[in-house]
Amino acid sequence: MEISIVVCTYDRLDSLKNTLASFAQMRIPAGLAWQVIVVDNNSPHDVKSVVEAFGIKNNIDAKYVLESKQGKCNALNSGIKAADGDIIAFTDDDNLVDPEWIATIRREFAHRNPACVGGKILPIWEIPAPAWLSKQIYNCIVLLDLSPETIQLSEPMIYGCNMAIRKSIIFESGLFNIKKGPIPGKTWGGEETELLESILNSGSAVYYCPDMLVYHCIPAKRMQKAYYRKWKYDSGEFTALHLGKYKYRNFFGIPFYAFKAVGHSLLNYAFKLITSPHESFYAQLTLLQHIGFVVGRIRYRKRFIN
Repeated sequence: MEISIVVCTYDRLDSLKNTLASFAQMRIPAGLAWQVIVVDNNSPHDVKSVVEAFGIKNNIDAKYVLESKQGKCNALNSGIKAADGDIIAFTDDDNLVDPEWIATIRREFAHRNPACVGGKILPIWEIPAPAWLSKQIYNCIVLLDLSPETIQLSEPMIYGCNMAIRKSIIFESGLFNIKKGPIPGKTWGGEETELLESILNSGSAVYYCPDMLVYHCIPAKRMQKAYYRKWKYDSGEFTALHLGKYKYRNFFGIPFYAFKAVGHSLLNYAFKLITSPHESFYAQLTLLQHIGFVVGRIRYRKRFIN
């Protein structure tokens, strides 16, 4: 088996069906042995029947895996262990892959012999994006367009919903950290960042290829400011919790620089409200991220110190 596609899903059955349908529309290079693995992260729906029916209808090797322990990284690791392919390609259950997606993955691994390749992520908007949704916050909805050319990366700049990694490299790097990644109630991330850092630190090559394309379906509910406020706050909190014990200048475990950052971002937000209201939302999000960091440090102290 050359390529295994791993998709984790939870409570998005209709969206998953669209993702699977996009796999059936791919152009498959001659002689390519591939499979689809769907990891059901304890979804309330009958995912197994959908996966089995998809495989039979399209004559595709489709494997269903149940991971009852909640958390995306638990599901990802179960998918990796179930995969037969030498290369594991990851995408999400709210993505549609380009018809040339798997052919591009095969080409890039054959041509460049990398450890990992990631690609472009473009939006499919359910409703038109509002004016306040600037490209500065596209990371909150996992959109990516780094370069018109294929480039080798020195930093972990690609996203887990569109990347492919050699299976042997994943095991050498220690799989995904189950303490990171999204969990119920939190939009935490960082799972692919840590894995990519490990790969890069080992000296292995990681590339961004714009031809490796997926489309991220952005629902109308993500066109509400509350979603981005929560995302940024959770991001700050997540960073603080994983900072560990801070040994430099701090106040009960909260770095002095965090207080400075909150003060500076508060002043900047007030300034933007007066001078450039159309730019104020991004300033507000920055403030919330710093507040989330401070709260995260308080939570860290309560959890590990007391």
